[in-house]
Amino acid sequence: MPVFEYRARDSVGNSDEGSLEAVSREVALAELHERDLHVSFLAPRAEPRRPHPAHPAAPGVQGAFTFVSLRDRSFLWRQAAQMQIAGMSISHTLTLLGDTGRGPLARFCQRQASAAGEGQPLSRLISEAPELFGPLEYGLIRAGEALGRLDVQMNRLAENFEKEISLRNKVRWRLMYVVLTALASVACSYVITVVVPAIGGAAVLPATLRFLVPYGIAAAALLALRVAFYSSPAARWAIDRFKLAVPFLGGVFRRLSIARFARSLSALVGAGLPVGEALEIAAPTTGNVFLAQRLLELPPLVRDGLPLASALVKSGQFPPQVVQMVFTGEEAGSIDTLLDKVAQYYEADAESSAMILAIAGCVALMLIQGIMVGIYVIRFWTNFYGAGSFNVPGLGDLLE
Repeated sequence: MPVFEYRARDSVGNSDEGSLEAVSREVALAELHERDLHVSFLAPRAEPRRPHPAHPAAPGVQGAFTFVSLRDRSFLWRQAAQMQIAGMSISHTLTLLGDTGRGPLARFCQRQASAAGEGQPLSRLISEAPELFGPLEYGLIRAGEALGRLDVQMNRLAENFEKEISLRNKVRWRLMYVVLTALASVACSYVITVVVPAIGGAAVLPATLRFLVPYGIAAAALLALRVAFYSSPAARWAIDRFKLAVPFLGGVFRRLSIARFARSLSALVGAGLPVGEALEIAAPTTGNVFLAQRLLELPPLVRDGLPLASALVKSGQFPPQVVQMVFTGEEAGSIDTLLDKVAQYYEADAESSAMILAIAGCVALMLIQGIMVGIYVIRFWTNFYGAGSFNVPGLGDLLE
């Protein structure tokens, strides 16, 4: 949050100077007026620019085994907002959420209720649990504390997670067809390679173990990749860069990342944060470390006076449509509204792309399944009639 240096005089003419944290200059000025000070100078403190790290930090190995659903997040912030509207303290709110909730978030509330009662800000408590809370939650709660409207920012978080749930459900239902088709292909392979030979007297258990070995190796590799993703900043960066470069799927990942970034930035700017600080908080919410690193290069440029649209062009990560809509928002003074429109557009675009990929994936898997069945049938009949072994170059003894 920006720190403002000020010089002022009180009602009896004594001089006063110092610094205070505030979301914007207007908020700082209003706070000084509430202290009955007549301000003669007020300006943001110039902070030295820090070089950006080569790779953003990773939450640690525990993040690979900590699962917090979006539904739990939405429920937590919606309930907390209602309690704040009712006038409860943060300590009482956390106590109730810890008693009525379940899972990691409820345990966090139980642990931190006493710390909140001792005066610790909620934003600081959140920042100490990066495996549970993301940068968007920290940023909006911090803005709510500065503005004195925690209930508003908590409702913003709940709405953001509800929209994310809706988007994920739409994409998942499209991709569910691919998953079901893949499972059917695996089942068909098991029948062909294990069950059918067992009818002729082959041992089932050794064949089943041989069949499961490749899937076990793949599962172990995925688990190792997940642990590396959460524990190694370099691995996170490399994996996320690869995801954006994958043909077809990379475009869907990029659209989803742009939609998350635009929605988060819209919420932060709408909460009253300066664009530079909002960019710093919104960048990691893309869900892609490589893209977030490129976006984290923009806040210093924006603070130095570069328009947001020009900064997005300089990043080289945004399509012209996004840049044009942001430019229009800057001209009209409604950046948050236009960014929300960008999020809606790219969410719908990602959903339609996922549908196309799901259809293509189902067709490809069915073709593979048909080829496997065809190979087995040809091998069976050629051997049955004594025509010799049927061999397909590159497949070897696939069905033996």
